[in-house]
Amino acid sequence: MAKLTLDQTVDIRTDYLSHGSIPQIMDKFKISRDKVNKVLTAEDETSRRLAEANIQIKFNKQTEAIQTFNAEALTYLRDAVQSAANSDQPHLFLDKVSAAMERMDRISRLNLNRATEIKQTNSTVTRIDVAETIKALDTPEKKQDFLRNQLVINDRHNKNIRANAGAAA
Repeated sequence: MAKLTLDQTVDIRTDYLSHGSIPQIMDKFKISRDKVNKVLTAEDETSRRLAEANIQIKFNKQTEAIQTFNAEALTYLRDAVQSAANSDQPHLFLDKVSAAMERMDRISRLNLNRATEIKQTNSTVTRIDVAETIKALDTPEKKQDFLRNQLVINDRHNKNIRANAGAAA
């Protein structure tokens, strides 16, 4: 087996410090368990410091990506709220936010190599004061649209409950 280069030892230490497992490292670098253990336990100060620096660089990049994502998400939500406020159907805002969250969850799952679909259907019930909402609507048409949408939502919710009960049986 050829001697590992400094770059390889740094990569092995970096992978291990980044929550890698010894079998993963063995497979990735095509080396034995003994070789991995020797690299990880060696008193090589240079490769240890470089590995720690690599970890810090990765951490900084992930932190920057998270901050960028947060800023973009907040911008999207702000724009969606403004759009909903200017719309004649502001309740559709929740549908937009829900769809955006589902897309973000899917992207997150893809990035983490997880399943992108959940077999179980989860439903969240949001309680609203219908009387107050209807009072806030200024035209009979808006009130009628609101009530019609509530009936559709309730019907959809009831169908999901029946479908889940049928699947569980």
